[in-house]
Amino acid sequence: MSKNDKRTLYFVTADWPGDDDDNAATVLETFEDAVKHFATAEELWRLVGNDVRADEIEKILDGAYDEKAALKGVGVRRSAALSIDDIGRLVAAFDGLADAVKKSVLDEKWMVPAERLQELRTRAPSLDLDESRGDLARYGVGEGIGNVERLHDILKDALRLNVRIAID
Repeated sequence: MSKNDKRTLYFVTADWPGDDDDNAATVLETFEDAVKHFATAEELWRLVGNDVRADEIEKILDGAYDEKAALKGVGVRRSAALSIDDIGRLVAAFDGLADAVKKSVLDEKWMVPAERLQELRTRAPSLDLDESRGDLARYGVGEGIGNVERLHDILKDALRLNVRIAID
């Protein structure tokens, strides 16, 4: 996934069969451009040295796409879907991320120290740390945390509502 990933998350009913042509009544809510923030969460966990959490997020998403491949029929396109169990595992994998990043990557003003920007540009391509932003690039990690926290809230809402999440 990249920072330009424009795919959408959908809350869908728990019994949604996965066909893109399904009745729109199974789609309960839409979150445009949210998918790219999974990559941000993975990168942020890796920045703080927690590859286990990053790998867990990757494994869960890969499983959703494997399910898509297994369900795919001839001539029928299916969206990837996260089960309620997957969503619960993702919520757990996101827990504590913001605090971990704040403690080890950001200064007291929520800025990346200037001397670390080049390193972070290489290690976290999903974050907006582009040189063209000048000194504002130092806020890119904090902005990434905000996006990941919003995705974390979406995942928690899905659990509360007992719905699956489709990814398209």
